[in-house]
Amino acid sequence: MWHMPKLLQSNTKNKKFDIAIDKTFYKPMVELVDLLKENGFSVYIVSGSEEGLIWALASDPLGLPRDHLIGTRIMLSADYSNPDVFIRMGETYNPMNLSDGKSENIYYELGARPVFACGNTVDDFAMLNYTTSHPDYETMGLLVHHDSDVKEYKYEINERHESINWQDVVDENDWQLISIDKDFKKVLWISAWYKARRQSMLLGGANPKSVIIDTDMGWDDVLAISYLMKCPNVNILGITVTGCGETHLASGVEIAQRLLEAGGIDAPVCAGASEPSQYNHHFPERFRQSMDDVSGNIDKLPQVTQPCDPRTAWGFMRDMLNEQEGQITILSLGGFTNIAKLFEIKPSPQLENIQDIVVMGGAISVDGNVAALNNSPDMEGGDTNNQGPIYGTNHYAEWNVFLDPVAARKVLNTSVPMTWVPLDACNDVILQPIYGDLITSDDPVAVFVKGLLEAKTTGPDQEAIPLPIFDPLAAMVMSDRLRQVKYEELKLDIRTEDTDFDNMCGQTYITRTEEVRPVRVAMGVSQLEFQEVWQDVFNHPVVEENQSKKCGDLNF
Repeated sequence: MWHMPKLLQSNTKNKKFDIAIDKTFYKPMVELVDLLKENGFSVYIVSGSEEGLIWALASDPLGLPRDHLIGTRIMLSADYSNPDVFIRMGETYNPMNLSDGKSENIYYELGARPVFACGNTVDDFAMLNYTTSHPDYETMGLLVHHDSDVKEYKYEINERHESINWQDVVDENDWQLISIDKDFKKVLWISAWYKARRQSMLLGGANPKSVIIDTDMGWDDVLAISYLMKCPNVNILGITVTGCGETHLASGVEIAQRLLEAGGIDAPVCAGASEPSQYNHHFPERFRQSMDDVSGNIDKLPQVTQPCDPRTAWGFMRDMLNEQEGQITILSLGGFTNIAKLFEIKPSPQLENIQDIVVMGGAISVDGNVAALNNSPDMEGGDTNNQGPIYGTNHYAEWNVFLDPVAARKVLNTSVPMTWVPLDACNDVILQPIYGDLITSDDPVAVFVKGLLEAKTTGPDQEAIPLPIFDPLAAMVMSDRLRQVKYEELKLDIRTEDTDFDNMCGQTYITRTEEVRPVRVAMGVSQLEFQEVWQDVFNHPVVEENQSKKCGDLNF
């Protein structure tokens, strides 16, 4: 089944424009899909074409996962006599994805009625009616009229169309008519547009994103920061370290300094809190000792040549917000203690200069990972991870929230824009040896990362249980590299009470409380796309011209 669409994609040309059919996506359509996703909409393509064909052709150009591409389904049967193509196509399942069948399939697949729909044939009228008759929300329906034989194709009038005046239809239903001839300057990218678009997405845009990384410098933090050092559209303003997480404070500061030294990045490193604001939640001591030397890889990093910045983590954040031109993104990889202290500063910093706080944390509709670590054997098969029932019965919380749930709730309850990357999305990208294999560059950062990945996947620090890759996913989301991210706008709250049995402290849950503002939450990603971006960025040269050198003008 899959050979047919892939063959079409690579070998079949559009006769009119003499280009491969996967290069003939409509530019306005791609721009509209991007705009909707950027504004928090879940986007689906609903087509009368066979679903396998839609999956093969539309996923990459539109940046949509396969379950957001709905086509006409074909009956399949197994044919194991052919080693290459063991599935053959039969008849279609009812309803076909045309007319009323589109509305029915939308209901089957989404379980909800859309608020926006765009179509371009008579077979889309039912879908547009289904959308714009929504009883609870304001809606929009667009009908595209193919009326230009120069920019693309002018649809011929046939028996199904000849009696229909499209302007009358849109007027009657309060839709909007879009003219290919009058409303679009350019319809097709007549070039290898997708490759250029993808390359631009991977290797950075015109304006780098200014980022402060707040971290506990665990193994996954090290991988995330290494990724960002090689990411051309990211400007690392500085690193703030917490001692409440995977490493002790002094060790975390040293690792951050040595890592930046390896990448030739001139950015301040500032020490933050050594203890959480409430409770004494902490990782197992033996686990922290392993993180203190980066799983045995600390000596592979160069020695520190510059002193630690004397400012506190929250003092540095305040200075950047007050003095740096442009907006700043804070990437939260190690809990919330440092960031919560930023919000306690008086007089208040210019918090409006925070573009976003991107958080690796929480577990919304999946199990947390506190009990999983507590109840697993340590790296030598012992029980040193066991810290008692407060940890061992907590199947709800994710570690970054659990370490300081009071601080996490304080930050969540601010009005600053936030994007959460919880375990729901992280569980889609599991730590594997392949991530080391994909790196072929031989610069110091790449070589160090390969060694760390080897230690964590096949070496002495190999994990006893399958683990997500955690922080690199949040870094990738923050750097706007991933297109196939399923975002939801959710109202979240955090439980802050410790109990000795069935402990739920640190649980991040959905609330219906009216005064709670929604935040953007990444609930799913594509592991294949993650691998592609990982490979492209890690094999890119380290970003040497880091604009964070401007920080040297500040009065320390």
